[in-house]
Amino acid sequence: MKWVRVQARIRHAGFVARTAESHARINHLICRQHKFI
Repeated sequence: MKWVRVQARIRHAGFVARTAESHARINHLICRQHKFI
């Protein structure tokens, strides 16, 4: 396995983790708003 491929995989994993975290945060805000309505 080439080093560039390893770097790309690590970067992709970090990107996925960040997007998952932001999605969870957005879903949490939406759930809270629905409870208040």
